[in-house]
Amino acid sequence: MKGDDLVLEAPARRARHGPEGGRGGRVWVFDTPRGRFEVLSRLERPVWRKPDWAFVEEGEPIPKDPGDRLEYGTLGEYASTSATAT
Repeated sequence: MKGDDLVLEAPARRARHGPEGGRGGRVWVFDTPRGRFEVLSRLERPVWRKPDWAFVEEGEPIPKDPGDRLEYGTLGEYASTSATAT
């Protein structure tokens, strides 16, 4: 939004991984909260720091070296940080 004008509308994603896609019957739920959000910053070519749950889901050991968690290109060309608009 810019003032009262809609500048861009974009979908928010929700991911759910469970017995059909995960391992050990675990369910990972990532809900996007309802509301209006403001983009605070944009990052080009973001690098994903793969969390423990992603390794567990893939049946891989959780790495001890932080560098082994980094995945390039997984998040796309851009990422943004946002906060709930007041």
